[in-house]
Amino acid sequence: MSEGANASLGADGRASSNSSARNARGPEAQPHVPRELQPRMVDAAVGETPTYWTNFDVGRTIRSIRILCFGTEAQKRQELRKLHLRWWYARRAPVERTLMVAGIPERVVAKIPCIINTCKRCRAWQLPGPEPTPAVELMVTPEDAVDGGLLFYLHYMVWHMLDRTDR
Repeated sequence: MSEGANASLGADGRASSNSSARNARGPEAQPHVPRELQPRMVDAAVGETPTYWTNFDVGRTIRSIRILCFGTEAQKRQELRKLHLRWWYARRAPVERTLMVAGIPERVVAKIPCIINTCKRCRAWQLPGPEPTPAVELMVTPEDAVDGGLLFYLHYMVWHMLDRTDR
C-alpha cells in the first residue's frame, strides 16, 4: 500500500481503513456466515416440477389468441414463434390442428410452415438436400448423347429429341 493511504493491516491480515463504514463494498460489506449455517439448495428429482402447473395464466393465453386473431402481421409471427418454442419445437401438423381447434383464422395457420422452416433448431434436424455433382462432358461428334422428352398437346403425343452437340 502507498505510504499516504489511511489503511493498515489488521490482525486478520486484511486491509482496514479509517473510513470503513463509508467505503464498505462487495463481499466484505456483508457479515461472514459460516458455510454450515448458510441455506442449502436441494435439487428436485428429474421431471419433478411441483409448481409448473400453477404457473398457467389464462389471461396470457387469451391475449395470445387475441394477438393471433387481431394483431399485426409482425405480432402474429412473433406469437406463432413463441407457441412453437413453448410446445417444444412441435411439428407443423400438431400445431395447425391445435390452432384450428382453438378457432384461429386459416390465414394465420397458413404461416406455420414458414415459422417452422425458419426455426434455427428445427433446421438443424432437417435432412440435408442433395449435393450437386458437377459433370463435364465434351460432345465431339453428333449423336454422342441425345436428350428426349414427351410433349402432350390435345390428343397428340409428340416425341421430341435434341442432340446435345446442337444444344
